[in-house]
Amino acid sequence: MKFTNVFNYIVILFKQVFAIFDIDKMSNLFRRYDDTSEHLILLSYEGGLTFDLVQLFIDRIESGLLNENYTLQSKKKIYNVLVEVFQNVSHNLEFNATLNTPNNAHIASLKVWIESDFCIIATGNHIETTKVQKLEHWIAKINGLNKEELRSLHKEVLNNGTFSEKGGGGLGFLDIARKTGNDMKYTFEDINADFSYFNFETRINLEKIQ
Repeated sequence: MKFTNVFNYIVILFKQVFAIFDIDKMSNLFRRYDDTSEHLILLSYEGGLTFDLVQLFIDRIESGLLNENYTLQSKKKIYNVLVEVFQNVSHNLEFNATLNTPNNAHIASLKVWIESDFCIIATGNHIETTKVQKLEHWIAKINGLNKEELRSLHKEVLNNGTFSEKGGGGLGFLDIARKTGNDMKYTFEDINADFSYFNFETRINLEKIQ
């Protein structure tokens, strides 16, 4: 791709971003350090999601890690998990857009930060209350499995197509658990009879360059 084409694409992308956010909001979107701690904040965002925005966020997080003293393997793991997590959130927002949802059901919260030797990814979004029990059972089941059991379940899901409802995130949560090797944290908050708010968090172990 020619340089001029790349430049034009970047200009278009940032026009899309600034069309969504005002200047003050954009100035706070990517903060380096939390105001009350030494945690390195890579992303703090609340709003709608598009493919271009997700890619912008991932690229920005990668850039924020360039000068950090972590192994290439750790940085690749962050990228791969980010893709899975953001994809799960995007699927839920797309599904909510087709329903008679609360006014802010198309809004997601995303936060990514470095704390000690972990990269922590936290998200929040609305889901239908009828999906809560199934999703809670699924994540709890995944959390209770060891490495070999996760591999076996992953193969089973691929072969049988189980838990394949759009927005269900069956394979996504499995991939997150396999890539991080850590339990996923989650809570559900009642919004009304039809919708709940799903809070999700995963941690990635980081290795520093010796």
